[in-house]
Amino acid sequence: MDDYFNSTDRVLAHQGEPSRHSMRPSAKSIYEQRKQYAQSLTMAENSFEHRVEHLLTCDLDNEVRSVEDCMKRLRSLDAEGRIWGQDLMLEVKNGNLQLNDLETRDSLESVPLRNVLSCRSLMGGTTYNSVLTVTIQDPQKSTVFIFQCDEQPANVLHSHLEKALKQEKSNTEGNNSR
Repeated sequence: MDDYFNSTDRVLAHQGEPSRHSMRPSAKSIYEQRKQYAQSLTMAENSFEHRVEHLLTCDLDNEVRSVEDCMKRLRSLDAEGRIWGQDLMLEVKNGNLQLNDLETRDSLESVPLRNVLSCRSLMGGTTYNSVLTVTIQDPQKSTVFIFQCDEQPANVLHSHLEKALKQEKSNTEGNNSR
């Protein structure tokens, strides 16, 4: 078989055509492509942008005091057919957690990451089997956002969001120490 390729290469070279060997990328070219690919993976790992379905925003008060209470409320509203979900993009950008419209990319809500009190993933429910909750604390009240995560499991988004929150915290502490 090698004799066939070598003779074909000689014929192609004689006809002015590039040989099979000259069309193959160089080792340097392959290395640079792999390097760019690895950098793109790192950049993607450091960004947080995920499609989710926003199910409910629940203000914590005297009746609803925890994420568990919010989930009970979600199940109750769902049983009554009163949940109106909206697909959107959940994104960390410029120190904010943003809820963005899928088509226009307009920001529907933007919360400073420093106001994110906690996030949790709840897996294995019946109707909503991959839920991400994000608890926000602002001066007036605490609010829980509840999202169904279908494209990636909620536990994956939870760990990515925790990483983004830690990164933001270290950036903020680094800026304050200067």
